[in-house]
Amino acid sequence: MALIGLFCANHPDVDGEGEPRGLLTVGGVSLLARNLRLAQGAGVERLMVLAERLPPRLAAEIDALRDDHPELEVVRQAEVLATMVEGHDRVLLIDEGVLVDSRLVEAVAQVAADSVVAIWPAGPAIPERAVRLDAQHFSAAVGLFPGHLVRQVAKGLGDWDFEQTLIRAAVARSETGFLDVNRIDTYDPAQRAHVPLLWQVVDGRQAAERAGLALSASVETRAGDAPTRFIYAPLAGLVMGWVEGWPVRVVHMAIGGLLLFVSAVTSAVFGWPLMGLLLAVCGGFTFELTDRLARIRLEPDRTRALRRHAEPVLEAAWYGALAAFLHETHGLAPVVLALLLIVVRGSADAHRLYHERLFRMALDEGGRWPALLRLLASGARLNLWMLLPFAVAQSWYAGLWCLAGYALLTYAAVMAVFWRRLAGGRDAAVS
Repeated sequence: MALIGLFCANHPDVDGEGEPRGLLTVGGVSLLARNLRLAQGAGVERLMVLAERLPPRLAAEIDALRDDHPELEVVRQAEVLATMVEGHDRVLLIDEGVLVDSRLVEAVAQVAADSVVAIWPAGPAIPERAVRLDAQHFSAAVGLFPGHLVRQVAKGLGDWDFEQTLIRAAVARSETGFLDVNRIDTYDPAQRAHVPLLWQVVDGRQAAERAGLALSASVETRAGDAPTRFIYAPLAGLVMGWVEGWPVRVVHMAIGGLLLFVSAVTSAVFGWPLMGLLLAVCGGFTFELTDRLARIRLEPDRTRALRRHAEPVLEAAWYGALAAFLHETHGLAPVVLALLLIVVRGSADAHRLYHERLFRMALDEGGRWPALLRLLASGARLNLWMLLPFAVAQSWYAGLWCLAGYALLTYAAVMAVFWRRLAGGRDAAVS
């Protein structure tokens, strides 16, 4: 039994050019490419595209998609599906021309039943232009269907629309379950906030532009330190519409950010700390763009683990390089300050990681003071921006003292939250 991702490329857009809606671009990638990535993220084993016509743009798009999905199969006639799908397979279908949320696709794919249809119950929360299935249900454009039903519909389709015929055939079966989209948990751990599900009909360029704005808004940074929320995030929001169309991949942008940090350390080593600081600030902004681009395009970020481990190492190297620059004029004091800063920062990060593994939640979640600690605690990006005014005034030594003192102060706050949570967990276990 295989989980198959099936997608159509037969419905023309409303702009009258005859191209399928799956080629409309949202967030820098076509809807077809986005749906393939959604399906792979949900664990499908095979990918199929039903395309009765292959106009030049669609053929070129499929050729490009095969670079990332070499197993992609193209079906030219619905009847052929009957020979390509086994009766015991499960088929995940995402309607063409609808921007759907990854959480919705994953929720459908995780249902144990062979047949389930995601629906909006009749009521005020129905999105605009959702298709009515019956008196009580509107289609949410995602469904999981048994292979034998797909084979049956494919054999007797005739001139009917495959997507709508399949979903209505499933609704008519008593075995089909309904997944109420309103019941899907909208909490996003990465943003530490409830983020509404994306769902929008995209049938032309204007609708694609509106969907792109909604997609960009859905990845707005709602968590992070002060520079990320109040400097990097607004700037990233301004330039994302321009960056989304770049052919550059997420991995290339991530490598660019790492190279900026390496260049920052190198500049400080060779006696250009101001240039190094500016490069490090640009590196942090590049990482913010990388994270946003990965979430918008659903493109796998294979450098995430590398960046997570490299950033503290490069941060420590930056402090060491700055101490070496100040050693000639201030002796060993900058070296001691840099070592203190590195140890305190490393210990704070280690306690955060241990807290997350122990309590299954971030240390800066669950209250006003932890959230304030997340915003203002000493960290790589916040420290760089705190150092910037000292750099402009050429007071590097005073800046290093400030960073070390601030790191100690916020480290004490981190430890206070950590030990309070640990004591609370111990008391709960005893009682």
